[in-house]
Amino acid sequence: MIIQAKDILPPLVKDLEEKGITTKQYYFDLSRPDGEYFKALQVVFPDATEDAIYKSIQEAKANVYLEYYSIGGEREKLRMTTKGFQAGKALLQNQKRRASRSKVKIVSDWVNEHNGLTTGYAAIVSTLALVAALLGLYLRWQAN
Repeated sequence: MIIQAKDILPPLVKDLEEKGITTKQYYFDLSRPDGEYFKALQVVFPDATEDAIYKSIQEAKANVYLEYYSIGGEREKLRMTTKGFQAGKALLQNQKRRASRSKVKIVSDWVNEHNGLTTGYAAIVSTLALVAALLGLYLRWQAN
């Protein structure tokens, strides 16, 4: 399973908000697979391998969603940046919005997301309708 950098942000934002602290006060260790936050990510992404989680952490650091926080020369502690918090918060809001959509909105969104596929279905249906109409005309002509 591939995990993108943004995928690891919502669980961290939820934890940060539950604790009621700012991003500058929120430090975590994702360097060890036995760590609290690493295990939390494994719960959120049960099919993901350790390597996939590590790669998403590296990608999040590269995108400046996470940064190292050094205490006495340690480079194991990470901190969420303001950019990472905003991206995670936006993803959480998107998830909530998507979960509360009506059935009509879900169908409408599906059509928008699969525009080419929907156009293909429409072309097939209209072609079949045309063939059926022509066949009906031909059969009427043969009957007379």
